[in-house]
Amino acid sequence: LLTVDSKAYEIPTVNKLLKLYDNYVPDATLQEDETPSEKSEEAAFLSALLSTPVIIETKTWLQSNGLTPSNDRGFRQQLEDLWFTVYPRGFKKRSSSGFEHVFLGELKNGEISGFHNWIFFNHEEKTKKVNYLGWRKIIDFPDKKGSIVKVTFNWTGTNKPTGTIFVGTSPELELALYTVCALAKPNRKCPISLGGKKFNLQTYTFIYKDNKTVISSAYPVV
Repeated sequence: LLTVDSKAYEIPTVNKLLKLYDNYVPDATLQEDETPSEKSEEAAFLSALLSTPVIIETKTWLQSNGLTPSNDRGFRQQLEDLWFTVYPRGFKKRSSSGFEHVFLGELKNGEISGFHNWIFFNHEEKTKKVNYLGWRKIIDFPDKKGSIVKVTFNWTGTNKPTGTIFVGTSPELELALYTVCALAKPNRKCPISLGGKKFNLQTYTFIYKDNKTVISSAYPVV
């Protein structure tokens, strides 16, 4: 499906995203370990995100609309809670997070769950774990700024009949869009205009321990 310029992997947020991949177990029935090394890599990724213009602009918008704390520490904690809180997903063990579900993928009850990020798709395709089986619909953004693609694929022997992923977009842009929709229009379709192209994002959130709002899923609707 994808041909990616190797220079893309030198972008700080992409480079630090790649380092998180081996921290997760796809099987949603198995508990995730959270080692100090893994938490350090997670913190480095968050720091890289927070320094990008996209996330800075997102923070300003959320603060102006009363959707995030007015201080930087509070905003960072909110992102950490939303995306990296580990919780059970239909099983007793703490085996999932919004980040793993959206930016990687999970295997649950013989099906692929989540898996909405092109960088992870490319990584798994390069390592022969993903077999791309075709696309059903594409929305291209102007000036080759990326696309949304509805695809069919096989991951480690399990088929996903249909799934949507952004392609060519940065981790910070995807996370910013999902975060805004999760906070402003949770659990429903959220209208977005990107480069003049209109589409919807769907997010699902719930309240977990200590009154944390966490992301269950987020993806583009095509």
